[in-house]
Amino acid sequence: MSGCACSLSAPEWVIDVAFVYRVINPVVKTILKSRFHGVLSNNTLMISFVGRKSGNTYEIPISYARDGAQFLCFTARGNQWWRNLRDGVVINLLVAGDHLDATSYLEMTERDTIVRDLMLFLTQVPRDAKPSGVRLDKAGKPHADDLAAAAESLVSIRFTAVAGANHANHANHADHADHADIKE
Repeated sequence: MSGCACSLSAPEWVIDVAFVYRVINPVVKTILKSRFHGVLSNNTLMISFVGRKSGNTYEIPISYARDGAQFLCFTARGNQWWRNLRDGVVINLLVAGDHLDATSYLEMTERDTIVRDLMLFLTQVPRDAKPSGVRLDKAGKPHADDLAAAAESLVSIRFTAVAGANHANHANHADHADHADIKE
């Protein structure tokens, strides 16, 4: 089925995630940049960074959970964009209408850490359980077996705001850059 977000597969519908992100991400980015960001800002932020090879500025809307002063996000290992966040580069986050410079820490190998982070994340953002392949029990708690299985295919990303950074230069930084959409 060309152009369809779903394809019929026995026994259930399977969502073409890349297609959904191509359609939804531009809308989400527009809302996050607007005065109406509050409808999404409680658990969706936008990451802005410069590609290591291309030099292009990329903007990725992504779900987040708070863990103290850090922002916790997940993405599939198969996605390419997160590779630009290696080496603790300073990137920009748009969180609740505010621009924050931040550094990132990626976790790909410590399964126990990823499982713990995913438990915290899905407790705060349960809508991401199904796309992550994790079932929730009736109380909304993620199934331990599903967490362990999902940890094999996910990257945990922790963002920490850079203390004392000047955020004024970020107010319109994206307006002056070439944009290329990367599907989350």
